[in-house]
Amino acid sequence: LVGRVGPDAVASPRRSTVPLVDYWRVPEQRLRDLWEQLRVRQPGDTDMHFEHEVPVQRGRGKSSFTDLMIFADDIAVAIEAKFTEPRYESVAAWLGEVPTTNRVDVLEGWLCAIEAATKASIQRDAVRDIPYQLIHRTASVCCVGRPKRLVVYQVFGDSPADYYAEDLGRFAAAIAAPERISFVVLGCACQSTD
Repeated sequence: LVGRVGPDAVASPRRSTVPLVDYWRVPEQRLRDLWEQLRVRQPGDTDMHFEHEVPVQRGRGKSSFTDLMIFADDIAVAIEAKFTEPRYESVAAWLGEVPTTNRVDVLEGWLCAIEAATKASIQRDAVRDIPYQLIHRTASVCCVGRPKRLVVYQVFGDSPADYYAEDLGRFAAAIAAPERISFVVLGCACQSTD
């Protein structure tokens, strides 16, 4: 797995990939814990995909690479690891003062994917202060054919920063479809070693 994620992902022990890979290296127990913490009945077959790629849905741009995507019969879980990185840039910052047509198209593609999966309409002004990364990670799990979807911020460290829950809560409110998609902050204590 370490070889598969590439050298950049583990170039520093402060990158979120390091505790993520360590946490999930024995997946059977971790999956049981995850389903219990999410209050989801443990599914039978489960597939795990690290660095799960979903291409942009409109326009031209980089694919979205979800740290870990978990698929089961009727549920998909997108896990985004967080460790020492600061809050990512907002949609407004990503678009810039004078948004290019392509960036507007890329954003619209992600939002339309979320709307199609959740059957909910998202007001575009409601997402301006949401981190752009959260938009495309959510769209990635919405591009998967499962009736129930979750976006999980797996935050490693002593205590998750408040802005994680705030960002997820504001985006959940903007979508307003809790029966189709849920957002969770999963705090995971970790201990640094040599």
